[in-house]
Amino acid sequence: FTDIRLACAAAATSLGRAVSLLREEHRAMPRLPLQLTDLAHELARTLRMCGWRVELDLAPDLDALPTSVRKLIGRFLIEASTNVLKHSRPDTVVTMQVVRAGNRFEGNVESALGQRARVEAAGSGTGLASLKEAAEDLDAHVAWHVRDDRWILTLTGDVP
Repeated sequence: FTDIRLACAAAATSLGRAVSLLREEHRAMPRLPLQLTDLAHELARTLRMCGWRVELDLAPDLDALPTSVRKLIGRFLIEASTNVLKHSRPDTVVTMQVVRAGNRFEGNVESALGQRARVEAAGSGTGLASLKEAAEDLDAHVAWHVRDDRWILTLTGDVP
C-alpha cells in the first residue's frame, strides 16, 4: 500500500509539473510528448496504477485534429487527471471520454467525490480557470459540476 501511495504522489507531482508548464504565459505552448491518444492512455494507466478503475472512450481520429485542439484536449485530460488524484476516492470508477460528431468535439471526465481522497487538497481553482481561458481562446467551453456524488468536467467545442 505504501508503494501505491508513493507512486500516486510521484504521479501527482509529474502531472502538476505538466500543468504548470502549460500555464506559463511567457513560453510557447509545449509540444505534447505523445500523440493525444497516447497521452490519454498514459494518464489512464497512471490512475489505474494509483488504484482507480478507468473507463477510457476515445474517438478514433483524435490525433488528426488540428494542433490547437489536440493541445486543448491534452490540457483538459491532464487537468481532469490531476483533480482525480487530488480530490477523488481511489477504488472507484473514473470515466474519461473524448468523442467527435462532425466538427464538434466533446470531452467528459467523471469521478467519485468523497471525504477520503488519496491526496487531501482544497485546490486553488487556478487549473480550471486556466483551462477555461484556453478553451475560450478557441471558442470552446469548459464546465464543471457535481451530480450524484460525482465530479464532472466537460469540454465542448468546434474544430476550427
